Amino acid sequence: MTRLLGMRPPQDVVNRLRQVDIMSLVFEAVVLAILMVTLALFSSPLASRAAQDILVAPLGLVFWFGVVVVGILIPLALEGLTSRIRPKPVASILVIGPVLILVGSLVLRYVVVFGGQTQGWISRPPL
Repeated sequence: MTRLLGMRPPQDVVNRLRQVDIMSLVFEAVVLAILMVTLALFSSPLASRAAQDILVAPLGLVFWFGVVVVGILIPLALEGLTSRIRPKPVASILVIGPVLILVGSLVLRYVVVFGGQTQGWISRPPL
């Protein structure tokens, strides 16, 4: 945002924020993996089937592409690339990563809510 506003933050602040962003993305990936393993292996049969729906089908493609690739891996790669670009990257490139993180978070919310509901629909007989 400082680039868009024409401000120049100190380089040590920018480097520290980049490190925090990378650590946050890695932490998010680890917590997400722990959540899915816990749901798949150590939960009730209904929750386990919901985790399978999220990881494999019918929501597997949405989860792996929307959450993991778009929301975690691409922003992580962009952080690594933008730190190596000389001269400094343009502001529009720096905005792409945070926007993708927000999109991945929205997709994660959709997948978790919809994944839990699919098992409720399957386990209940139709009215």
